[in-house]
Amino acid sequence: FGMIDNKIDGKIDAKLVSTIDKKKGSKYVSTIDNKLVSKIDSYIYINISEESSSNQLSRALLGLASLLIKLDRFIDAEAVSQRAIYLIENQNNQNDQQNQLMLAQALATLAELKHWQGKYAEAVMYYEKAYDSIADIELPTASYVDIQKVINGLIEALLKEGNIARAEFYAKMNYDKLIAKHKQEKSNKAESQLLLAESGYVLASIYKDLRKSKQAEDLLVTCLHIYITILGAKHGKVGECLDLLANIYIDCGRVDKLVEDLYMRALTIFHRLNGINGVNTST
Repeated sequence: FGMIDNKIDGKIDAKLVSTIDKKKGSKYVSTIDNKLVSKIDSYIYINISEESSSNQLSRALLGLASLLIKLDRFIDAEAVSQRAIYLIENQNNQNDQQNQLMLAQALATLAELKHWQGKYAEAVMYYEKAYDSIADIELPTASYVDIQKVINGLIEALLKEGNIARAEFYAKMNYDKLIAKHKQEKSNKAESQLLLAESGYVLASIYKDLRKSKQAEDLLVTCLHIYITILGAKHGKVGECLDLLANIYIDCGRVDKLVEDLYMRALTIFHRLNGINGVNTST
């Protein structure tokens, strides 16, 4: 693809230097004002030669785009994200699994940008494109962490858009896929179990809003078992499940000692995590 010279003028965090993969054949030059430490006006030049892999530049651009989003540099972030997508889509190994995963990450970065801007319909569009690019390929369990970020972003954007039915569709499909993968691999690895619990919690939250209390309760019991077994009874994830379960019972009109105990257990966990000793029950 020849010599590429991308020039980004904006406020860049100094730690950006660490996001650039300095492989052989690439050159990184940065003009940095040392008086401003973390966020400064700078020019970033990324040059990559014909002998180098475009994956290197794509990764660097995606890291830069994510940083620009956090700095509210939306125009620059979109230009950088689109450039990364162009490079990925024009590689010779378009059907390679890692290439497909990188494309999904690039599309998800663009979706994140639209989400930050409150453009939820566009965010949904890019998240769906990201999901579609990897939906039909077999990936190792480690890669499912990245897939969950895409799915969770898509679900959140759909909920912001007010499309809870579509959010339920993706959440249920994702959970079912993870269940099938888990049964197929017959794996009890912590990583696989935690992915299942995370997706189950997301689906349970949607079921709660849809008043599907029994389905939500069943999922949360499973999630609690996984989180307590792997992370321990005092972990924040356990507190989140206990709190959601208590709210589901209240939605059903149930106000009793069990609900109070669930709340108290959740509060104790949250207070401990926030450095607060004891729980005040007098109010």
